[in-house]
This record gives sequence, structure tokens and C-alpha cells, in this order.
Amino acid sequence: MFEFVFDFVSQLGTMNLLLVLAVFVVFIFLMKKVMKTLLNMIWISIASAAFPFVLGFMGYSVPLNIDTIIFFIIMGIGLYFIYIFARIVYTALGIIEKGAKIVAFPVTQHSKSRKEKTQKKMEEFIKEREQQQKEMEKLEKEKKK
Repeated sequence: MFEFVFDFVSQLGTMNLLLVLAVFVVFIFLMKKVMKTLLNMIWISIASAAFPFVLGFMGYSVPLNIDTIIFFIIMGIGLYFIYIFARIVYTALGIIEKGAKIVAFPVTQHSKSRKEKTQKKMEEFIKEREQQQKEMEKLEKEKKK
């Protein structure tokens, strides 16, 4: 029964076997994502089909016919696809941001050290200026005496 599988696996080399296993794992992962998305689409379709009835129950005059139900189902699924696209873009931008931070780390580290040096120089300048003002005040007091 499994002779075909064993023959197939025995004909593969080590690298090809690893490649087939990697493709199989990716396939399983993708199928899991697809099935989850399809299940979510079913739930969204049910909720979208029920929405005109909820509106009617709330007192809105919505025609309860097949066209209205199909319209809300299509709108719900369309919004779900927009959500999926936005989530993909958001995730991709997060990955790009992390990569940019890694690439820009030496530059930002250099600019941080420059900022720290500038801050220290400013603090030293302020301290010197305060000392000069104190000395000037002492000299003025001595002149008045």
C-alpha cells in the first residue's frame, strides 16, 4: 500500500528530501491559514446576512429580500478582505521598521553620542556662565563698598 511512497522517498537525495519536507511544512501552514480565513468568511457571511434583519428589528425600513442580503454579504466579505490587506501591510511595515532600525543603528548611535556631547558642552557652558555672573556680582558689591 505504501510501497509507492517508500519508492519515492528512497529515490530522493538528502537535499531533495529536505526540500520536499520544507515545502510540505509550508504547504500545511498555508492550508491552515486558508482554512482559518475561509471559516472567518463563513462567519462574516452569516453575520452580514443577519444584519438586515437586525436593522429591521431596530425599526429601520430595510427591504428584506435576497438582493439586500446578498449586498450585505458581499459588503461584509469585501470589508474582511480590506482588513486582511491592511493587516498584511501593517505587519510588513513593522518588519521594515525593525530592519531599518538595525541598519540605521550605527547612525543613530553616532547621533546619540553627538547629542550627549552637545548636551554636556551646554551644561558646562551654563555652569561657567553662572560662575561668571557670581564673580561679577561679587565685584559689583566690592565696588559699592
